[in-house]
Amino acid sequence: NFRAWERCRLCQTSADAAAARTRFMERIQTTVSFPSRHRLTPSPAEIEEELRSLQDVPSRLRQYVEAEPADPPTLQGEYESLLTLKGLQTTVSQYLQKLQLLREDCTGDVGSCSPTCVPARGQTCDTADMLAVPLLCYSSLQELRDLFALKLQVSMLHQEIALQKVMMAELLPVLEPRPFLEGSAVLFRAIHTQLCEGGRRFPVLVRDEQLD
Repeated sequence: NFRAWERCRLCQTSADAAAARTRFMERIQTTVSFPSRHRLTPSPAEIEEELRSLQDVPSRLRQYVEAEPADPPTLQGEYESLLTLKGLQTTVSQYLQKLQLLREDCTGDVGSCSPTCVPARGQTCDTADMLAVPLLCYSSLQELRDLFALKLQVSMLHQEIALQKVMMAELLPVLEPRPFLEGSAVLFRAIHTQLCEGGRRFPVLVRDEQLD
């Protein structure tokens, strides 16, 4: 690169020399990434792409943590585990800082046009650069934990409903009108326990007395 730059610098100020310098600088800029002095605000599409790339980060970090032995057998192993956990902690801090920067970038831009966008009469703003999915921002980590707890409760309720439907399809035909057999009360009580959870879902009275 140094020799190429010297040859470029010694060229005369002609059109060919200027074009050669331009091609040289473009090649250097595409090869080496120069950090900018001032961070540019990314577009909504770039923010969305960054968020997609961060979605798998928690699962990957969890795999790294679970792969570490809880009680290393040697001091060397314990030292290596501490170094690994320290590196993971640094990585988490970097990702959190990145998320904070993305949150600051998208503040005021979600669901609205750019302040410099002035559409003509009868036209709407171009939404190509807007986020395809609204970005959710949480005020605290506890709020996020509460949300996941509620989602878990909803998932458990869906599972209970599905199980209840299966048991109803299998057990309700047994209650169809038919001559009572010996021991039917025990069977009915078992069905009541399974379907109604002992009366927790709706009040039901089951008599244990056998008919004479």
